[in-house]
Amino acid sequence: MVTWTSLLPKMRIDRKKESGPARRAGAGSLLPLYRTTSSAALVDDDVDFLHSMEMSLPMAWNITCHSHPSTLEKLMERSSALRRKEQQALFSCVDAQVSTDGHPIAWLLRFLATPTRFELVGLVVSDFKMPAVDGVTLLSRYGFPGVQRLLLTGIADNVIAVDAFNGEKIEGFIPKMSADLPQRVEAMMRRHMAKSAEIRGQMLARALTQQVTNVLDDAGAVTAITALLARLQVDEHVILGHPAGILALTLDKRVLWIQLDDQASLTEQASELAAMTDALDASMVKAIGAITAHQATSNHRLLTEVPSLKLVAAPTEIVCKAPWTTAAVFEIDGLPPDLKPRFHADWLATQQGSL
Repeated sequence: MVTWTSLLPKMRIDRKKESGPARRAGAGSLLPLYRTTSSAALVDDDVDFLHSMEMSLPMAWNITCHSHPSTLEKLMERSSALRRKEQQALFSCVDAQVSTDGHPIAWLLRFLATPTRFELVGLVVSDFKMPAVDGVTLLSRYGFPGVQRLLLTGIADNVIAVDAFNGEKIEGFIPKMSADLPQRVEAMMRRHMAKSAEIRGQMLARALTQQVTNVLDDAGAVTAITALLARLQVDEHVILGHPAGILALTLDKRVLWIQLDDQASLTEQASELAAMTDALDASMVKAIGAITAHQATSNHRLLTEVPSLKLVAAPTEIVCKAPWTTAAVFEIDGLPPDLKPRFHADWLATQQGSL
């Protein structure tokens, strides 16, 4: 039985695979600037195959199955509109970061409160041999930035698949005769759905400071931040440069601001708080000493974005030594409806309940 790995040595693949680590700001970082959950579409005229794939893939994924390309076309038209809306929101976030009076976190929260964002199709998986149209022709219609395309092939179709890959008509292919096909399809889909979000969020690099870029270029810092995100059960995140930090949504339905500070920002913050001690409660006055010692930080600059928050301090942990950078976690609660993010699990439950 022919497998993916046994086919590769027999064919020349010229184009660099997009499934590998990509260079972004900062270059070489394994931490994407944008991580979110989007939908996927499966296309195959074999209804039984579609059903088996649907049953084997994670229930937490939003997947639509199409036995004819015509239904996919309607879905992708709607998805294009959603993708434009997402790009407009991210552009507004970037613009707000470079503006002196912008509110990028508020822009992001407003977008994250939009439930239809999960309907955006970031991945299309198609069989090659279908009566209406072949898979390469079908997938080539959807070569938009952020739309990943995978082709399912038979043994005789792999030369065509390699040519399509090198011609940038698809981002990957999977032999249908693979012994572990369900597992292979799931792994490839997981990788390319993440890649879709990463590509769609590339514009966020325009607003990164050199400090944040240097942190993302540091392997140790990326490892530390990735471990922190995993510990907090972060499901979606957006990395910002102004202010420096990560807006995150967790699996247990919390909205978090993970603030990144260098020594200069902590020193400046301590001075600003010291100048307003008359307006601070006892706990915050005490925290000024910890902030001066770079052992804590506060969310006082976040209050300009979300006035309903209470001024608090949080302990810092060093995530990068060169450049020296700390991270601290603040929970954002009490948000008004228009700024309250919609969590994927809630949206999915609503979708499944309507079936």
